[in-house]
Amino acid sequence: FFFGSCLLPSRGLTWHRYHPFCDFCEAVMSRSLGLFGAGGACCYLYLAYQGHVALWGGPERSSWSKHLWEEADMQFLARIAEEVDFDRNAYLPMTTTRNFLRTGQRNVRYQFYWVPNAAKVVGLVHFGAETEGFPQKVHNGCSTSIAECAMQGCAQKATDSTFSTCIAMATTYRKFIPLGSTVFVEAECVQLEGSKAKVSCKLMGTDSSTVYWDGVGTFVNLVNSRPLPAKGQPEPSKKWWWPF
Repeated sequence: FFFGSCLLPSRGLTWHRYHPFCDFCEAVMSRSLGLFGAGGACCYLYLAYQGHVALWGGPERSSWSKHLWEEADMQFLARIAEEVDFDRNAYLPMTTTRNFLRTGQRNVRYQFYWVPNAAKVVGLVHFGAETEGFPQKVHNGCSTSIAECAMQGCAQKATDSTFSTCIAMATTYRKFIPLGSTVFVEAECVQLEGSKAKVSCKLMGTDSSTVYWDGVGTFVNLVNSRPLPAKGQPEPSKKWWWPF
């Protein structure tokens, strides 16, 4: 009867207090609930830090996974296409059906172009909802994977090789990429030495004012279709297809 009479006021009901300690009990209960809530939150964060529970980053936003490019993105790609031969230099879909970079709008969607005169690859990348690493941020490994894809394409085009692979890479993660972002990618061949090509790359905001990721990689050619061009003078590829 004592505790029942004390609990009723805390539930927002108007009731006659039968005991002089009811106000005291109500204050103790409200503080206890706050302490229990704070303790539970701290326990959850500790378990998440230890990897025992998932760190929830909030509800998913529909804008993160888009089926089509935004109008601004289309205009950006159109400006790039004006400088290159779209039919020959645009990257075609990958031949494999199991590549994790080609699994629909919830993962990664990108469009790259080869610019022969500058020996570089440029384009846009959109990171969908399933590229999350830190809550509401793109996984660093995902940003590196897409950068390596552009760098590898640049190395193959610059050396006119059929296959190449990365043997060394130095990366710098400058800022988290927000989930659902569309970023500008620029990969440039900076050095050719024998069967090796050194390529630099940046992932930036579409206005190029924010750099999220930059790095340099070394790629070795596994199969050459013809002799390498002179050092520092990459020649445009005559192939219209994209092997990967």
